[in-house]
Amino acid sequence: MAIEQYTENLTMKEMNCSIGKNDFGYVFPQGDVSKVDKIEKLLKQAGGKPKECDLDDYSKGGNGKAKPEFVITFDDDINTIIVVECKNSVKKHQSEGLNKPNGYAVDGALYYAKFLKQEYNVIAVAISGTSTSNMKVDTFYWQYRMEMYSKMIKAKDIILEPKNYLELVKGNKLQKAYSLDEIRTTAIDMHNYLREIKITEAHKPIFIAGILIALNDSDFSKTYAALTSYKLVMQNIQNAIENVLKESDIKSSRINYIKQVFSTLQENTKFADIPLGHFKSITWYIEQLELKIKPMMDYADSTVDALGVFYHEFIKYSGGDGSGLGIVLTPQHLTEFMCELANVNKNSRVVDICCGSGSFLVTAMSHMFKDANPDEVENIRKNGLYGVEFDDGLYTLAIANMIIRKDGKSNIYKGGLF
Repeated sequence: MAIEQYTENLTMKEMNCSIGKNDFGYVFPQGDVSKVDKIEKLLKQAGGKPKECDLDDYSKGGNGKAKPEFVITFDDDINTIIVVECKNSVKKHQSEGLNKPNGYAVDGALYYAKFLKQEYNVIAVAISGTSTSNMKVDTFYWQYRMEMYSKMIKAKDIILEPKNYLELVKGNKLQKAYSLDEIRTTAIDMHNYLREIKITEAHKPIFIAGILIALNDSDFSKTYAALTSYKLVMQNIQNAIENVLKESDIKSSRINYIKQVFSTLQENTKFADIPLGHFKSITWYIEQLELKIKPMMDYADSTVDALGVFYHEFIKYSGGDGSGLGIVLTPQHLTEFMCELANVNKNSRVVDICCGSGSFLVTAMSHMFKDANPDEVENIRKNGLYGVEFDDGLYTLAIANMIIRKDGKSNIYKGGLF
């Protein structure tokens, strides 16, 4: 296998699609777009990638036509396409002047995009590296016939499913199917990176849940990527947590406890020293959770407690006091079995007096929604589900889980089952 094919295979795996027809549209490899006359014409106009070419130079490159790694079209948005350029080495990710399309991923992706944007809105994705742990990814949006592109900051160093690139451009909520492999990989990576900067076992789950809660504040989710300092990001997370939890009737003492954890983390000099937008920075964690884990929790057809599974994988690799936490995730097949055995339906009220991250409540909510009309759904969210949890970290995870699922009042109570 040619070394660059590893990057191409990684791209298809992370995008969760395959060459040819997919449920969202079509993936064309190596510029093989003869089925789409308009794209074919534009790639011929671009020609082969030249060694050097300024972005404002629209003269044809080499002979033949341009051959990007992938061109992706959509059935329900025929005016937008994705173009992908891959390089096997991160050293070949981007040149200083963005003027070497033949040698660098970013330069090549933008070279294709400047021709394709004459007829389309173009999402240009540049990917370098052969594994998720060492890859670099930059994504750009070049609107139809606009003079200049914009950079999609949130998609830095992350590969999305094609439909989610569209949703990100439109500012819509992302959704993706449950993937244990992706949850496990993300959890292990985050756990190891947080250990490197000496985040305590007790603070880790609250850090994860706090960010997921903050992402439910629309102002924070829209603006965090543009914040200019570590301190500003941490302060904005705390403000967003307070805004969201106050709306959910969470006691001020619990809000202050969660905020205090982030206030403590704010003083972590190792964390503060990682430049924003870089791998392992605070904004990297926010982006990973927003674009990888939260979309699984938002997935309409999922009864799976994705956050609970994520946390289970997260603590499984903990050393020290993490190994003695005694936290065991209730398996999905058991929560399903118990809800079926109890005949949980839209008229039920469900109480879990030792709710953990909320696995039973998540499954029960799905069963209760099945035959409910919109008014009944709203009543279930507000009055149908209750949980009690003593552990600080799990309590925070549980309220995050229910708030993200728009449960109305988040009827999760901090306390012992007796």
